[in-house]
Amino acid sequence: MLIGQSVIAPSAAATIFYSPWFPRQGDEFSAVMQCLRASGAVTFTCQVKTKNAEDSDSAATSIGAAFAITTTVGATTTAVRTGCKELVRYEFSAKGTGSDQWIHFRSNSPLWETN
Repeated sequence: MLIGQSVIAPSAAATIFYSPWFPRQGDEFSAVMQCLRASGAVTFTCQVKTKNAEDSDSAATSIGAAFAITTTVGATTTAVRTGCKELVRYEFSAKGTGSDQWIHFRSNSPLWETN
């Protein structure tokens, strides 16, 4: 069984990828990320994006500043966000300092504070 997601982190430019959209389920949520394994020095950040259902993906706006995900194995990073529209997703960015850098991480579903 595979748990988590592996991402190659090139040194030339950051790799950017997105989670699927998920519906808002409250006024506030906590994002929880955990590094399972990393090679070398990888800069790994997460930005929370939000939009309404009728908006295009390019119209999504950021909620708060991007937060760095700790690349220490087993370390957990948590960020609280408010101001969500109807849909929310994560935008991940990974960049290495040398060639063949990578990170394997997992992101649990957001923990919503119900109204």
